[in-house]
Amino acid sequence: MAVSAFQSFCRRARANHFPDLRDRDDLWHLVVCITERKAYHQLRDQTCSKRGSGLVAGESAFEDLQASSRGAGINEVPGPEPTPEFAAEMVEAVDRLFSQLDDDELRRVAQYKLEGYTNEEIANKIGRAPPTVERRLRLIRKRWQREIASD
Repeated sequence: MAVSAFQSFCRRARANHFPDLRDRDDLWHLVVCITERKAYHQLRDQTCSKRGSGLVAGESAFEDLQASSRGAGINEVPGPEPTPEFAAEMVEAVDRLFSQLDDDELRRVAQYKLEGYTNEEIANKIGRAPPTVERRLRLIRKRWQREIASD
C-alpha cells in the first residue's frame, strides 16, 4: 500500500497537483493522507455488493481476539502520524529513488521540486534557466519511473 501511495504521489507531483507542498512535514501529511484514502477505497471495494456486501469474513475473523491483543480490527487503522515502520519504509523508498540520481544538481532539483518549488524558483536557486530545470525533471522522472517499474 505504501509503494502504491508513493507512486500516486509521484504521478500527481509531476502534474503539479500539490501547489501548497512547502516542506517535509507537508509531504508526510500528504503521503499519509493518500495512504489512508487508498486504504479506505480498498475497504470500500471489498465491502461492495459485488463482493458480498461486507458479509464475507476476512482473516481477522479467525484471530484470537483476547483483551491483550492490540493487533486486530480497528487498531490496524493508522493514526494521523506515520508509524515508525511506515516512516522507515518511506525513507528507504526515497533514499532508493535519490540513489538513482548520480549528480548533485539532479538531487537538488528533485529535493526542491518535492518541497513544492516551481520550476522558475528552482532555476533561480541553482542558477540555471527554467528549460534546463524542465530537462532535469524529465530525466529524474524517467529514472524514477524505471526504478519504480522494477519493483
